[in-house]
Amino acid sequence: MAFPIEGDGLLDNLFYYVWLKAARDEGLRGFFLPDTVVYKYQQPRSWYFTSIDGTIKKKCKDKLTTQCIEDAFLRKKSESGIVACYIFMSASNNRVIEFFGPEELKHFLNYRKKAQEGILQKWIDPKGEKNSIIQMVWSPKICLFEYRENLKDLYDQRYDMYERAVTFEGEEFHSSSIALRGNELKKHLKNIVELLVMHISEVTSNKLSINRMVLHFKQDKYDNLWLLRATSIRCSEHQNSPLDLNSVIKLPETVNGHKFSTNPQCPMALQKTVLCRNCEEAMEADRMCEISYRMIITAQDGIPPLLKKIHSHMTVDEFEKFRHNPLFLNKQTLVCDQCFLIFTNQWQTSGALPRPQSVPIFGTQPLDPKKTNRRREVTLLSRPENQYMERTVKSSKSTRAFRPNSAAGGEIQLAFTSFRSEIPRIPALNLPRPRTEQQLRGQVSLARMLGTVDITSFLEERYSNKRRQL
Repeated sequence: MAFPIEGDGLLDNLFYYVWLKAARDEGLRGFFLPDTVVYKYQQPRSWYFTSIDGTIKKKCKDKLTTQCIEDAFLRKKSESGIVACYIFMSASNNRVIEFFGPEELKHFLNYRKKAQEGILQKWIDPKGEKNSIIQMVWSPKICLFEYRENLKDLYDQRYDMYERAVTFEGEEFHSSSIALRGNELKKHLKNIVELLVMHISEVTSNKLSINRMVLHFKQDKYDNLWLLRATSIRCSEHQNSPLDLNSVIKLPETVNGHKFSTNPQCPMALQKTVLCRNCEEAMEADRMCEISYRMIITAQDGIPPLLKKIHSHMTVDEFEKFRHNPLFLNKQTLVCDQCFLIFTNQWQTSGALPRPQSVPIFGTQPLDPKKTNRRREVTLLSRPENQYMERTVKSSKSTRAFRPNSAAGGEIQLAFTSFRSEIPRIPALNLPRPRTEQQLRGQVSLARMLGTVDITSFLEERYSNKRRQL
């Protein structure tokens, strides 16, 4: 019986045909397959792996237990802290991938409810310091390759494991696309995929003939190629059906893939591991804020809803007894940043600044034509008819005799000519000079000292004496 292999879902039947052997088949495929456990109806159905001799094998049903899976996946753990990845189909029929550490894997195997269909695969370390995956689009006539590498160091555990591991699964700013260099690797990938297609056609008695597919490979530090998954397969029966090249494996809703850490000293948390007690939504640990009971309790009567969730057995009498107790008011709880802003805005002494009101910018108001015309008329009245009057000043020459030493003899006449540029005439205003009381008192006191009544004659005589001395 030939199991269906065509589609765009998990395509877990591909591992079955990779393991299936024909007559005189030794099981060598030219690539390795990591420990892969296929879940059907929330239970482990099959377990495929690569043996020591390089052949693809399948474990018996007695080994499909939680303890055996846990022991095998936790053996020879990676230094990155990631031990497995889990791909499943969500309720909205989307492929979702999760990465597990040792504790997350134990919780998944022992307590968590599984999806109807899923694939649990052991983590394989990449060749370099950063996680990378090779995507191959194969057809009989052409092969396309894309090499995508994560931007973060895989072994730097200061970052979240999702930020270090995602390639095609996450946002584009978490990884970069690099050209696959070297023709030898491309030729090797093309040859092993062609052999795989021939093998599937042989074990199914030519009932399944693949003509196009998209595969994901990983190269480890020993240059071994590992087949991770197939994202899209088309058979010859449906030649007009195109491949789904944009079939993205999404991250779970409990992971915020839109974050990106820029500073390793302050890495951002992507996993929503904390539950807000107020809105009851999962949040990242770095988005939680501490809030005291004093800020939760308002002037309203009755127990606040948040305190009811925290202390479900508290009565109204007990609340009235403790609402003025300093020890009770200083107790703290965790809420998300959005709920924290709501509580702080409602609290009168929170120190929150009022939001500024929109005020029109000066100079952007509509113009008043009457004011503009009045300003223009006043300006024209204050100017004389001839705003600029030309005044020509004749050049004046001053000659001064220069007498050198007797040895030189003769006289040298130096002539200097000064020119004045044309300047605008300022209209003279016939206004009386103000004589303040202080000036009058000064003249009277000076006249008394001189023994006269008016000092005008005294000043004229003094100025004339100075001119004679010069």
